[in-house]
Amino acid sequence: MSGAAGPGGSARSARSARSAGPDRPAAASASIRLDNLTKRCPDSQAPAVEDVTRDEAAGETVILVGPSGCGKSTTLKMINRLIEPTSGQITIGGEDVTGINPVALRRTIGYAIQATGLFPHMTVTENIGLVAKMAGRPRAKVRDRVEEMSNTVACPRATDPALVEAARGIGMSPLLMLFRVELPLAVPLILAGVRTALVLNVGTATPDTFGVGGGLGDLGSSGITNQRMPVLVLGSVLTVAMALIMDWRGTLVELLLRPRGLEVD
Repeated sequence: MSGAAGPGGSARSARSARSAGPDRPAAASASIRLDNLTKRCPDSQAPAVEDVTRDEAAGETVILVGPSGCGKSTTLKMINRLIEPTSGQITIGGEDVTGINPVALRRTIGYAIQATGLFPHMTVTENIGLVAKMAGRPRAKVRDRVEEMSNTVACPRATDPALVEAARGIGMSPLLMLFRVELPLAVPLILAGVRTALVLNVGTATPDTFGVGGGLGDLGSSGITNQRMPVLVLGSVLTVAMALIMDWRGTLVELLLRPRGLEVD
């Protein structure tokens, strides 16, 4: 649903960070810039994404909203190179992502998919520490990161992923199980690897589940919430993707005072 520039800091400091190099991703608190980003698929005449240009400052939250097939997920997946663009450029913290090892790049970007991404054979703690461990961080650093995420996010650390299977066993619907069981367990796993950016490729109900259900913990009380309106207000900047282009943008105040034809129930 949304792609957010890094956890905090200024865009100026991000741009002045030292060169990332091929195996060293850009520094934390990074800005995200898209320049004429286009993706064409061989089996389709129409582009999946066409000529998208955006410049989002570090610490800024951006929401992409639009109908299925308009290019939201494709755009987000190009940021961490799950999909390679046909043309255009993506920079994070001033560094062209094509010059960064894609595996190293992804290990610094918190990325939420529409499924939870939990490994059912691991405990919650093992899931949280997995990305940091894969990045080669010392065991003590991994342990500290797990503790930090467990304290920052309302995570049921004593709960094993077997809870998911137990929920299925008592007849909990797949949708309810996803919102009440799997997603809260996945939040700290997503955040644990964040160093440059947080990208949420999820439906509009998911932030509400995280916020209202307590999944975001202290982060929710720090301003990450969508309670201002039932849908769409997760951050300060709103980008609406309609058809194949993203051509509407405004701050929260502009949205509330001058919706520009955008209808919100």
